[in-house]
Amino acid sequence: MYILFAIISLTGMGLAFGFLLGSAARRFKVEDNPLLDDIERLLPGSQCGQCGYPGCRPAAEALVAGNVPATLCPPGGKALAEQLANLLSIDLDLSDVEDQIPMVARVDESLCIGCCRCYKVCPSDA
Repeated sequence: MYILFAIISLTGMGLAFGFLLGSAARRFKVEDNPLLDDIERLLPGSQCGQCGYPGCRPAAEALVAGNVPATLCPPGGKALAEQLANLLSIDLDLSDVEDQIPMVARVDESLCIGCCRCYKVCPSDA
């Protein structure tokens, strides 16, 4: 008898709290700028911080706000800057942007001593 009462009361509480959470989520939903999501999809997503922001989402927010130029992402290069400028409908000055040559790191793990030199020079902090 006590087990049945416990099961029924816990099920009822679960349903009630689930309904409350669901209705609160619908009522207090915050709409994001769809442009923000489009810009974040264009960015590399490596969260490297080379742009001066802690990740790609804050960088996208700064781009939407107009606080930074479209050339803020060094790993993306000129191609990404052009895509961002087209999406944001802004003029683009590519005179100070250099094309980065793709680099491949070759690490012999048997010789690794954990000195972190490769980490210090990695362009994306990988």
